[in-house]
Amino acid sequence: MALVDTYKLCPCGSGRKYKWCCQPLEPMIEKAQEQIRNGQVEAALGTLQQLTKDHPENPQSFGQLASLLMQLQRGDEAEASLDQAFAVQPNYPYGLMLRGLMRNAEGETIGALILFRKAIEAYHEEAHEPLTELHLLVMEAESRLNKPLAACYAARRIRAHQPALDPRLAQELEMVAGRARFPDVARAEYPYRFPATLDAAWTAAKQTTANPDHTGAILAGFTKLSQEKPDDSDVWYNLGLVQAYRGDTNPAIDSLTKAAEKSADESLQLTCYTLIQILRFAAGQEANADHQQHYRFMNMSGDPNLLVQVLQKLASEGRLLVTSVSQETGEIAGLMMRDDGVPQLSFSTRLRRMAAHLFLSGPILQLSSPNEEEVEKIVKELQISLGMIGSQVEKRTGPISFHDLTIEALRFAPPGTSQLDSLTVRSKMLEGYQEYFEQTWANQPLKSLGNLSPMTASSNPANRPKLLAMIQLLEDSTLMALSPKIDVTDPKNRPYDFSKLKALLHLDSGSGAATGGAAGSADGAAIGRDFTTLSEAEFAALQADALADADLEAATRAAIQKAPREVADSLAKALIARPVSADRPDRYPIYQHLIQSAQNAGDTAAILPLLDQAEASDREHNSEKRQFDLAVRRAQAQSRLGDVDGAYATLSRMVAANPPEGKFYGTAAEVMIGKKQGARALEFIEKGLAAVRKKGDRDSENYLLELQDAAKRIG
Repeated sequence: MALVDTYKLCPCGSGRKYKWCCQPLEPMIEKAQEQIRNGQVEAALGTLQQLTKDHPENPQSFGQLASLLMQLQRGDEAEASLDQAFAVQPNYPYGLMLRGLMRNAEGETIGALILFRKAIEAYHEEAHEPLTELHLLVMEAESRLNKPLAACYAARRIRAHQPALDPRLAQELEMVAGRARFPDVARAEYPYRFPATLDAAWTAAKQTTANPDHTGAILAGFTKLSQEKPDDSDVWYNLGLVQAYRGDTNPAIDSLTKAAEKSADESLQLTCYTLIQILRFAAGQEANADHQQHYRFMNMSGDPNLLVQVLQKLASEGRLLVTSVSQETGEIAGLMMRDDGVPQLSFSTRLRRMAAHLFLSGPILQLSSPNEEEVEKIVKELQISLGMIGSQVEKRTGPISFHDLTIEALRFAPPGTSQLDSLTVRSKMLEGYQEYFEQTWANQPLKSLGNLSPMTASSNPANRPKLLAMIQLLEDSTLMALSPKIDVTDPKNRPYDFSKLKALLHLDSGSGAATGGAAGSADGAAIGRDFTTLSEAEFAALQADALADADLEAATRAAIQKAPREVADSLAKALIARPVSADRPDRYPIYQHLIQSAQNAGDTAAILPLLDQAEASDREHNSEKRQFDLAVRRAQAQSRLGDVDGAYATLSRMVAANPPEGKFYGTAAEVMIGKKQGARALEFIEKGLAAVRKKGDRDSENYLLELQDAAKRIG
């Protein structure tokens, strides 16, 4: 009986039908499989080794041998066999998948993902079974790395290749990349954006999207387009999107940030910042993320009876809510509540705030929470109760799960709460959500807002799309954590109305500027005017000299978004002539607008002086936070003016002045590639690869390797 349908695509990935590809190998492969079933492993190896001698021209003979060697855990021999296969066919799809499986088994997830994606692009587009298997491997790996955009993209490709999902596969997709793991906004499909009329460059880029499996080709298409159209926000959005779908987190964040900054379309800005928020949850982003998961590991190899007594006492006090106990393994999982120091005198004081997850497996007790202070309190409490003061505690930090994003809003009643108390329970739980969102979260400094709190940041209209993106993610994560236990499709069952939070931050009126309250202008007067609602005629009628500093800034930012360019230019020039306000030190968006305006008008002589002013302002008032952006702008301007040497010198200074991170080297290389300076681009890339490999930054390494290929093609 044939191993494969004669007229189906060959499983080797050649794209040819099995009959005209690997069918001659079938008798020997069948013989080896029969020997394996009979326990004759060495004989099977001998059969497959003979197969490689009989068919050295076919990489599948070496691939079959490598597959068996992998099963026998003879990795070095399997690698050698695959080397022989790749010598015959460098882009051998089945071999790429096997090598990816080897890297995956070794824990080299990023390396495995690179190989899986290469295999996907090497297989014929109608090879549905191996493509399904590969996308499943990608989905599982990206999900482990907490990258929902990449994981869910792979899940959609699985559905495309297998429209009639069997129940087992459908269940796996739901568990790994469904609502059980990621919120709706992270699972949504975000389409590419194209202009109504396509020129040749846009047409070429769009053609690369014809096969969604070939994300490498799509990436190359939009990378090339970004070099040709560096000021087009849709190009950067598309580039960031495909980078996110490929799990390239840092490059995706950089591209989407550029898209948001270059766009005047708030809906596009909102989408970009939503995607950026989601990307910040990925493994490896902990240092830049607003939220982290803090882990503590304690060795409980002492008196087990004492540990049981301590846990029972915590449970009786309502401090520990046990969620599962395994009779087979003895593992215990539960939720630890905060010790608020309030005696249990009445029902209203018995509702507890969640502090951390608890998991006991063997002698190791694991505690985890997004609130490091609370998890440290529990560790010290347990050390005192167990007589373990001064004992070693292992600390780790990792990406936070979306389920835990709003963990501090949760309130729990102890077991045994009577039915009569149910209304009070619900009331207190709702109060918990409102207290957390409106008091804690709204006043918490966040890295993505420049270490400002949402309340403070809301006074700047430019932060409106960022804040709306944050709130959308908060809302979707809250609802995900509650379902399917609660039907959240019914608004009455939702624990919090997020329109209240938007109103608190003055985001409900269509303006990011505060209309009263604590926000004020430079001279202490409240900002009371909403400039985002003005018509073009009303913008044109504004007199800059008559506006206070804060109002002029608000008017300028609104004009950049909505008014004719000449009006925005006039207001921007008036603003940069005024002193910089201490609470609004970042003038980069204003200078960026003027530089772009001068470039569009062909006034190249004005660009470098504007950059000089912008750099001086950033140095004197903004702690050089825009040093990188301004250096890139200067290098781009110099290269357009034909001063490629000057651009190279600017980029060299920029790289030297910043931490050894992939984005700095990569950006410098991109500018040089755009000017066909392959050797100089490779110089930045090689330095960058050395830096990111030293740090183990696989995302940046992958990004730089792709730039390396582009630079080498230039020569």
